Amino acid sequence: FPVTITPTYYIGYTGVPRTTNTDRDFPFPLTGIITDIDFYHIPTGLNGSADASTLYFENITQATSTNLGTFNITQGAQILRTNSFSGLSIAVTKGDSCVLRWDSAAWTTNPTNVIGGANIITKRS
Repeated sequence: FPVTITPTYYIGYTGVPRTTNTDRDFPFPLTGIITDIDFYHIPTGLNGSADASTLYFENITQATSTNLGTFNITQGAQILRTNSFSGLSIAVTKGDSCVLRWDSAAWTTNPTNVIGGANIITKRS
């Protein structure tokens, strides 16, 4: 997707990220504690400038938002980067409506044609 200075993108199961959280939310598949989230991205067009974005895990059902940390997209076109956010303790219940929220940077240069996704590691309870 073409990343712009739009303040926020929401990332869910599939499709292009949206600017409304319920457009890309997903029902969490189990009850447990999220311990790690690996967020990966690859610009297939232009690199972005070295401005930091912030990633959050949002549980829409429980009205909670957890700041996972910051990242940037400066690795070079066609190079995959994974940002690992570990040591988390985020409680989720099966069926909770959840989404990743990406607060994008105010880039000097926008990255283009970004492909991304995430692995969410959960300890079942």
